[in-house]
Amino acid sequence: MKTKSRLFKVSFIALLFMAVLHLISIRFYLYWSFWWLDMIVHFFGGFFVAGMALYFLLPYLKTNKRLVVFTLGVFVLTVAVLWEVFEFHFGIIVISRNFYFDTFSDIFMDIVGAVVVLRYVLFLERSSGK
Repeated sequence: MKTKSRLFKVSFIALLFMAVLHLISIRFYLYWSFWWLDMIVHFFGGFFVAGMALYFLLPYLKTNKRLVVFTLGVFVLTVAVLWEVFEFHFGIIVISRNFYFDTFSDIFMDIVGAVVVLRYVLFLERSSGK
């Protein structure tokens, strides 16, 4: 149970950090000044999405770790792709010469955030089992 509450707290902190960073970046046009800033926001987005998914999948982690990891991967990848479709549909991103690099780096950073939170949960589970 301790892992579940820690996971919720750290995921919520990631969401808050992501939201504040995004709002500041929009307000001061930082996305246009620092090309890599979007990657940090996507990292925390993937971290949050995976954290909330793991929050609900946590009871199954000990019995079927492979299924949880697979489900988590598919879920995060689906949310990441749908987010990119959302951005394209509403004109948040436009097709330019770096469109594909930006899209794939966003999805990659979402996955990296998911891997980090998964490793964090596995660490908490391992250390609480000792």
